[in-house]
Amino acid sequence: MSPGPLWLFFLLLGGSSPSERTLTVTLTAGPELVPPRQNAAAASDGHYLYHLLGQDLDFEEGHASFLEDGHRLDPSGVESAELLPPLDFLSGGSSAIVYDGLLLVQGGNIWLGDGAAIPSWYSPRDILDASDEAVRAAWDLPDKTDDQTWLGADIVATVWVLDLAAFEAGTGSWSAHHATIPRTGASFALLEGGQLAIVSGNYYPGYGNDPLPIAQQCGYSQDGAEVVAFQCSVRSTEVFDPETLTWSVDDRYELRQGRNAGAVSSGDDFALVTGGLAIEGVDQDITWPQEQAEIFVADTDERFRFVEPPIAVGTASGTHLGNTAWVHAERRLVDYLPAGDGTEEDFVWDETTWLLGYDLAEDRWALGPLPGDNLDNTRLIAAQGRLWILGGYARSEEGDAMVDSLIEVEAILEPLVGGGCGGWLR
Repeated sequence: MSPGPLWLFFLLLGGSSPSERTLTVTLTAGPELVPPRQNAAAASDGHYLYHLLGQDLDFEEGHASFLEDGHRLDPSGVESAELLPPLDFLSGGSSAIVYDGLLLVQGGNIWLGDGAAIPSWYSPRDILDASDEAVRAAWDLPDKTDDQTWLGADIVATVWVLDLAAFEAGTGSWSAHHATIPRTGASFALLEGGQLAIVSGNYYPGYGNDPLPIAQQCGYSQDGAEVVAFQCSVRSTEVFDPETLTWSVDDRYELRQGRNAGAVSSGDDFALVTGGLAIEGVDQDITWPQEQAEIFVADTDERFRFVEPPIAVGTASGTHLGNTAWVHAERRLVDYLPAGDGTEEDFVWDETTWLLGYDLAEDRWALGPLPGDNLDNTRLIAAQGRLWILGGYARSEEGDAMVDSLIEVEAILEPLVGGGCGGWLR
């Protein structure tokens, strides 16, 4: 579903703080996405966009096609999409980044087609027998369809690497590097001096296993008299050593809160983590929205510190452009209901999707709603000096539909009351 030729929407938020500015957001349909993808990984080298993995949802049939391939897109539409080599094992919840001429993909849920061999780099704790009814019930796994194999705690700490120079030459293939923490819903980030890192996310210890010895907060489930870890929100950050080609946990970059599927916006001298859902307590369904954001600024901060966004958001994606960190918030938390046990029914959400900008120099937020249908499971990304929304699906009263075109995002600051300038927030 495309957003149409042009949407323009103006809204001045009443009662907003003087430290917050209002954005006017314009969305314009760009090149077609074939196939459309939701919950996919995305990256940019400044010119091209890379869109990988994820699923193509058929809302009428209630079926998900797991996608193993990826495309390189030119947002200007001058060149058609170019197919990337397929990745056989990842399906969704992954993240990607272009780093030093390499395309890296990490994390996510792993899916193997029927009859596919289990690769040697799996650990036994990562695999459950999904044909066992007791296991499916314990993990709340759906019955698999004809073309799906569910593996339960199926996340492996592997970073897949594609040499873009070799890809240009037509000989590109993926190679594997191993991180230490298996995650889904995590993000790559660039920290001090361009230090490559993996931030946030969730992992599943494996039924009956103890959590990993890392900084985290875990949700537990009751199994008779026994309480077992179900899934954990990661606070530990792993950093990459380019000399040894290894990943290790660096306590300096430990998050104050665990969060899954939040927005990570980073540059060479900062990282901002916004939104996301935390798992905690004796109930596997507990998903607390994280109302505070966290930021690390090189040469200023000794560790991540809290900053207060103008709205509380759930799932989100982020990028940066110029001196501004950008966040696409898929839902805004409005209120808590009295039950307070952390289930989905405890939260009241404004279903409108929002764009937030955080000006690092001024320490000021700006925000505005996105016009048109509400968008889920997208990726916000920057390329060619512009912002883009890549993939996902649109929610409307007429029904849900896949977003089948790249969307250009223009965000203009409303003039301050009594004068002042508008213009791009850069």
